Amino acid sequence: MNSRVAGLGGSTRRIASYIRSSQTGFEFWPVDTTTDRRILYGYNGRGQPTHPTSGRTASRPASPAAWSTLTFMDYRILRRLIPITLVAASPCLAQIPSTFFGMSAIGGVYPQVTVGTLAHSDFAWPRIEPSRGKFNFQYFDNYVADAQLHGLADPATNTVNMAMTLAAGTPAWAVADKSTCSGSNPGSCTAPPDNIQDWKDFLTAVIQHYNGQTQPHIKYFELWNEINIQLWWTGTIAQMVTLAQAAYPIIHQDPDSLLLTPSVAGPVGTTSATSQVNTMTQYLQAGGSKYADGGAFHGYIAAQTGVDPFPMPEQDSTSGCKPFLGCHGSIITIATQMRAVFDQNGLSGKPIFQTEGSWGDLTVTDPDTQVAWVARYNLLEAGLHSTLNLQMAAWFTWADPSFGWGNISTASLDPTPAGIAYNQVYNWAAGATISQPCSGAANGTWTCTLTRAGGYTARAVWNTQGSMAYSPGAGYVQYRDLAGNTNPIPASGSVTIGAKPILVEGATAPVITLAANAAAEGSQIAPNTWVEIKGLNLAPAGDTRTWQGSDFVNNQMPAVLDGVAATVNGKSAYVYCISPNQVNILTPPDALEGPVSVQLTNNGVSAAAAIVRTQSLSPSFFVFAGGAYVAAEHVNGSLLGPASLYPGYTTPAKPGETVVLYVNGFGPTSTPVVSGSATQSGSLSPLPAVTIGGTPAAVSFAGLVGPGEFQFNVVVSASTPDGDQPIAASYGGLTTQPGTLITVQH
Repeated sequence: MNSRVAGLGGSTRRIASYIRSSQTGFEFWPVDTTTDRRILYGYNGRGQPTHPTSGRTASRPASPAAWSTLTFMDYRILRRLIPITLVAASPCLAQIPSTFFGMSAIGGVYPQVTVGTLAHSDFAWPRIEPSRGKFNFQYFDNYVADAQLHGLADPATNTVNMAMTLAAGTPAWAVADKSTCSGSNPGSCTAPPDNIQDWKDFLTAVIQHYNGQTQPHIKYFELWNEINIQLWWTGTIAQMVTLAQAAYPIIHQDPDSLLLTPSVAGPVGTTSATSQVNTMTQYLQAGGSKYADGGAFHGYIAAQTGVDPFPMPEQDSTSGCKPFLGCHGSIITIATQMRAVFDQNGLSGKPIFQTEGSWGDLTVTDPDTQVAWVARYNLLEAGLHSTLNLQMAAWFTWADPSFGWGNISTASLDPTPAGIAYNQVYNWAAGATISQPCSGAANGTWTCTLTRAGGYTARAVWNTQGSMAYSPGAGYVQYRDLAGNTNPIPASGSVTIGAKPILVEGATAPVITLAANAAAEGSQIAPNTWVEIKGLNLAPAGDTRTWQGSDFVNNQMPAVLDGVAATVNGKSAYVYCISPNQVNILTPPDALEGPVSVQLTNNGVSAAAAIVRTQSLSPSFFVFAGGAYVAAEHVNGSLLGPASLYPGYTTPAKPGETVVLYVNGFGPTSTPVVSGSATQSGSLSPLPAVTIGGTPAAVSFAGLVGPGEFQFNVVVSASTPDGDQPIAASYGGLTTQPGTLITVQH
């Protein structure tokens, strides 16, 4: 999510807005309905709007009445994206953490859906060490960097929530007998290495590389892939235990890393001699339990060929396959039996991990069935988190669709409807508690009950037998579907359910899960700064809007929108936009010291206050559409950015050009801010220091041009090279958020 700013308003003419929906929210992007050029103004020392290059002044508008269409230049507001994705509440033991939702990625691409753990990509040993003693970590370093970029790293320990499968075969150079080396497993052999020292040297190189200093620690290492499948392992159980015995002390040289058992796949039960249950039992009883911090298994519920119809996630079998042979068992049965195996063979109380699972290789191809399948599969696993200590459920995989397995991406690597459904289930479950497994009734209705802090309760429901009316009972007011839509419960009190789960939600108090700088999501806020509040039930169901002209009275910004109000340190904030899951406010200009409370009220019902750190400044660049590019314009009013950002609208800056930047949280100016007034102006003194590509850029103006919105007029140095350049602004000993870019082109 991490979206920042959805667009720019402004000009001395009418600006119309359109709303563009996406799977994660709504973008409010102003569209200029005229064809004449715009002029951007700063302010001179007399408080008059001033053209950044000519010095020409312009008249200040007398009233903000036309803010609803962002008519006036000096009342420009950089409109924020309003995400509809739920945010996890504060963690506790029974809550489903975001890290529960894992996903593999193959071929160097990163999932374009929300995940909490990056599950295994390609298998490590042959890729990292293609020849003895020659190590190349670049492929995995790229994934580690992607995981960090997407917020999957714990900054306290510099540990990335990522799982690496150490091997699915021995590199061909490590075995003399090549008879087990197969083209179907390129570069690998299914026999163990001839010399255990080769294995130890590889593991040592991995741990020394991902050491928490030059590279982050990696959280999970799975010993080997699917040891009961001959495609990956033809050695003995004893030989696999020997590899685990060697690996365990090496992995534990890193206190932040965990070693999991080798994984198993296929049917559970004991009918098959090589079932998951039989193989893992043999491995643990042979000594493998002494060398594992948790248990790993795979969650494929049927064979990849010869099964028709293919089972849905709740089914142990269908008419097209025999139970515990061609049909492996439902995901509930697989996880429950594997929990028993681990408990009975030395790993009682330790967490278990479903490290790879989906419908597999093109076994489910109907788009509607895929939507239902992925949602039910992940909800059922989430329902096992508390009772089975199931700590991860990893979907396999995110890749180019030609790869086939568990495909939920398009050819352009956007989420398919099934990918969007995966996102919605993440939103529903991450941070919630499902205290008992999801359960099915005789009429085919399945129910998962979710709760959150603050009295929130919801039910994910679907029916395996067809469409039927479902009455959730008193107190339930709305439902969400797998496309991200929210609808009220009809007056009849019942909704239609079918193969695709919906989430029926009860009325409840608002819950704040995050209060942060709206431009950078920094944890510290400041006076007269745009702040985002995220959570649940923050506004009436279905009510998503920004302030309008009619919300302003006597040139005062609204402190209440549709019954939604907020306070910071006990003083009223000014409410810019509202939605059930996000509210954006402007903090009052009064000084803030130490931790303060941020409080929100939705039509008289208050959320528990969030305690937020403060400082006098919270400097940050607004950025376009949640990305890295700073919100900027050329002096003629056209958007500044790479041509690919908004094709036909954005163009790069030129060396020597004056550009206009929009920023947040830079503190007091030469003109004191009157609390609540829609008129804000004044310049900063001294001017902030701005660098582009590490080179100082001259600042000709820096000041307020609207409520909480600063404008910087900056000259790009003539020596700035072409390309995406890092940009930073420093003021009062603080610097804007890292990772922001501006594009320069001669």
